[in-house]
Amino acid sequence: MARRGRVELRRIENRISRQVRFSKRRSGLFKKAYELAVLCDAEVALVVFSPAGKLYEFSSVLSLEKTIDRYQNFMKEDRYVGKHDDPKQVLLYIFICYYRKSYW
Repeated sequence: MARRGRVELRRIENRISRQVRFSKRRSGLFKKAYELAVLCDAEVALVVFSPAGKLYEFSSVLSLEKTIDRYQNFMKEDRYVGKHDDPKQVLLYIFICYYRKSYW
């Protein structure tokens, strides 16, 4: 079985191909989130905005808002080991605040 090797990640220029790839990747991502939740009994929340601005969300519990609130409480209590110095965590926190403001 031949392996593909390393794939160069870059923006797909063709708009139609990009939309098809987004749709397939989104489906795969949501499937993996579901599998993680079921197999590992993890609480998983996933929020994705399409290039057109459409919202897609997944939550392994009844309410996505409960998971977001749990995350915010976790960050407020400074249980995060890096104490918010990881730019990805800070960006995620900012995104969740923006999401909450525009969603409700």
